[in-house]
Amino acid sequence: MATTEFSVLQRGTRVTIQRGSMAIDPALVGREGMVVDASQYHPHRYGVVLDGESEMRTFAADELRPGSENPRLEGDDRAAAKKRLARP
Repeated sequence: MATTEFSVLQRGTRVTIQRGSMAIDPALVGREGMVVDASQYHPHRYGVVLDGESEMRTFAADELRPGSENPRLEGDDRAAAKKRLARP
């Protein structure tokens, strides 16, 4: 079975909750969290653990805005990252 779509947000991405096309609890808007579940089989659905919570919540792609805590590596930091192993 081939999949033609992929998740834009990867696991570990910091996100901020925003209003999307679906109804959402107004208390969640503006809160931040981390993507912990992103699957190629469900590219428009993400599991997010909000800061200060331990349970995963499910959000649609348009309800999440990538956070600014994901800076691009430049120069020496980028070279050092390339030398590290890509496994946990």
